[in-house]
Amino acid sequence: MSIKEKVKSAVAIYEYLTKRLAFPIAIEAIENTTFPLPFRAVYGHLNIKESTGNRCSHLFEFDPSRNPSIRKLPIFPSSQNDIILESLSPSKKLRINIKKQDKSTFIEIWSKGGFLQGLKLDDIHGSIYSSAEIVARPFGWSSDETKIIYIAEAKEDKKLDYFSPLSSDDDVQKVLKNYEFKDDLGEEYEKKYNPKIFIYSLKENKIQEVEGIPEDLLPTYASFVNQDGSALVFAGMKKEILRRGIAPSINREVSIYYMPKIELKQEKTPRKPKIELISLTKDDIATIPVISNDLKKLIYFFSPKSLTHTFTMGLKTIDLTSENLKQSPNAELSLDIVKEYNPEFSGVVGFHDPLIKAHWLSDSIHFVFNSAINGGVGLFILNTKTREVKRLDKPKFVSQVCRISSVHDDIIFVTISSPETPNQFALCEGLNLKGTSIEEVIKDVKWHIYNLDTTSDDQASQFDFYFSKERQIQEEIINLKGIQSTFFSLKESKTQDTKLPLDKERPLVIILHGGPHHASYGGFDLFRDYLLHNCYNIVMPNYTGSVGFGQKHIEGLPGKINDIEIKEIKEVIDYCIGKGLGNPKKLVLVGNSFGGFLSFHLMARYPELFRCALIKNPVVNIANVSLVSDTPEWATTEVLNKEFDPELTTEEFVEMYQKSPISQNKEFKTSVLLQLGGKDRRVPPAATIYYYKMLKQKGNDVQMYFYPNENHRLSGNVDVDFDIFVHNVLFLEEKMNLSI
Repeated sequence: MSIKEKVKSAVAIYEYLTKRLAFPIAIEAIENTTFPLPFRAVYGHLNIKESTGNRCSHLFEFDPSRNPSIRKLPIFPSSQNDIILESLSPSKKLRINIKKQDKSTFIEIWSKGGFLQGLKLDDIHGSIYSSAEIVARPFGWSSDETKIIYIAEAKEDKKLDYFSPLSSDDDVQKVLKNYEFKDDLGEEYEKKYNPKIFIYSLKENKIQEVEGIPEDLLPTYASFVNQDGSALVFAGMKKEILRRGIAPSINREVSIYYMPKIELKQEKTPRKPKIELISLTKDDIATIPVISNDLKKLIYFFSPKSLTHTFTMGLKTIDLTSENLKQSPNAELSLDIVKEYNPEFSGVVGFHDPLIKAHWLSDSIHFVFNSAINGGVGLFILNTKTREVKRLDKPKFVSQVCRISSVHDDIIFVTISSPETPNQFALCEGLNLKGTSIEEVIKDVKWHIYNLDTTSDDQASQFDFYFSKERQIQEEIINLKGIQSTFFSLKESKTQDTKLPLDKERPLVIILHGGPHHASYGGFDLFRDYLLHNCYNIVMPNYTGSVGFGQKHIEGLPGKINDIEIKEIKEVIDYCIGKGLGNPKKLVLVGNSFGGFLSFHLMARYPELFRCALIKNPVVNIANVSLVSDTPEWATTEVLNKEFDPELTTEEFVEMYQKSPISQNKEFKTSVLLQLGGKDRRVPPAATIYYYKMLKQKGNDVQMYFYPNENHRLSGNVDVDFDIFVHNVLFLEEKMNLSI
């Protein structure tokens, strides 16, 4: 097959797969009714021809008394591409939209009757902090629906230059500071420096900044705590002299603050409203306050300050009806931090997103949230009084990912993703909140799971095997010395696939997650699905340090990297080979970030073991990371097991260098494909480029592709996602004799 034919085939596969994938973005009831309950599902499709991600919505109606319980309402899907953010009011009668139009940003209020009012935001503040970021929910409504609270970047002064009319010394100072260095909030928060709380009054059609937030605090997760929106709570993050990025890390000093009377910025003399600390002072991290529907309770996530960037948290509840909230004398423990591994529940932990998706139920006693567990993400329900906690979802795959989208009248809307199913949403209903135990509460729970595939494709016959019922993915959990790994393979069919190779003949792909305090989840991944359906077996080790297995598991790695986890991964590989779960002559490494760090160490330590490796934005020089990363404390934590100190000793730098791939054996027989983001601030690419040149000089088979406008995640841009997919497919086809 010519290179032209190979590329054409890879393009066809990718296009087919992306057409079939409708990934849910949000699911929300659109009326305050019981049954039949109308709701809207917003979902997206990748469009590689237009290089865009398209958003569309459909209306559905849910009625559990009917079979089938869901039906699609007969309307045409509406485009959502111009809408950046949106939110329905508690009564579902009003909707707020934030949209971009002609390079300007607008806020709009709509009712069922149509457009009501709106404002241009460009002259009021900077960009709005959204739910895609970890410091804010997009919008909070007051119960009487007269006010909306949100967080946005402070407005920047109009830029002046040396040729502008400079009427004062202040103007001159502004010009002189045009290129003064400003430290933003790190990757994913580029050009964001100074978040502020804003309130939109619907009656006045006016937006004002909240007055009186101390200058040493960055406000996050702001919410109203009373009916008319005259009081609020927020999580205040302490400003740092040496500002560190916050996207990958929750180990920042954060506390919950209460403002009993909101003051808005006026042109007159500024006021100093009362601000009270209401999270317990011994909790160095107290974040993500969630207010109950009756405004009587607040629950927040807490933890003693940790060295690691992600860790297990607990939950505490505050009685908002108390006359004195100062220093929270009424804060009660609702769920403790889990130290030891428990397969049923190993504590509240998530890598950013799972922690944010949390909701009170209508009785203001029960609370639902997401958490990492067993290499997946589960849905849990908690009785805040008895501290009983149970898992609600019933995964077909242990590694399944179930995420809350919204809650309406105790019906929980979620999205569910598994190794074989990318595009499902589900409803959980039937909770008995009057039950005296958590078992009674959940005993009659019913799940309704639906497929969002709305496409038809005339290419289907060409690629039927991807979604054929005859070709099923099977999961096996491997436990070795307390280390859990997830193994996936394509199940052999009795009616088809007579030529399907046996497990022991198939290549084995070892996928190594980054972090390291993250986990390999089994939610749908396009490239992983492609591998499985091309008869690759996959194993994903959740080595020491991974989340979802208790806090001790997380704390077991710092100070021991390049040692304990390498041994564990090698033991998993040996086990798989010994059990005939892969061809020992066809081993493939896949690693991003810290997973790339592990991949290079494995190749250096076992230079003839692996056939090839696919690596993105790897850590190759930890000493360099400690100097140039937006999260430099990562290096001191993982290598030195100590708190961040910018003044490291020579000995400490040497130790970090010696633990890095760049100091190890650089002659191995593994073919390597490197993919780097030019705007990666987590692991800036310069060191990896240097390492790539060193490997080439040693005669190693290394290819590298550079994406100048991409960050550490290397995802989100349709063109880049597509290019990475094509190169990965072609690389494997060449190195593994894979026929596409």
